[in-house]
Amino acid sequence: MSMSKKSEFTKTPCLSSGYINFSQETIRMFPCLPVIDTMPLPLPFFQSTVSAGFPSPADDYIERYLDLNELLINNPSSTFLARARGDSMLEIGIHNGDILIVDRAVEVRHKDIVVAALDGELVCKILDKYQQCLLPANPNYDAIPISNLSDFMVEGVVIASIRCHRLVHELARNPS
Repeated sequence: MSMSKKSEFTKTPCLSSGYINFSQETIRMFPCLPVIDTMPLPLPFFQSTVSAGFPSPADDYIERYLDLNELLINNPSSTFLARARGDSMLEIGIHNGDILIVDRAVEVRHKDIVVAALDGELVCKILDKYQQCLLPANPNYDAIPISNLSDFMVEGVVIASIRCHRLVHELARNPS
């Protein structure tokens, strides 16, 4: 089984390297946003954990500063953001409306969570290289077989997902 078939790509402007190549299917069917270089934004990071039960005396000591771009994005020129739709990945913590951080540069491994184009549809699933199928993370859905007849291409590996609890940005407010 080939993990990707030859597709036409479109160069999409990206400030960090000039362009990112996206397949026509990705551009047409999946609202993707290339990650662009931004100024570092280090935020205070408290090493002590935060109790989700009864409050405990918290340390007011800032251990260090953390830049979310540095934490979440290893390959800025090949990383894009996409919004998840549906509930097939609930059991691994990807919910409807979550923002996926997808890296096209990392090697695709067995059981990676991927964004893939399959027969004209973009999906976020777990890639089972040995059984040649895409697996959901919800028992209400079936595995999707990948056959040699399938038009299949992995667009990238999901590195992380972001869930907004209080919508503070226009992108989070308009999940269209």
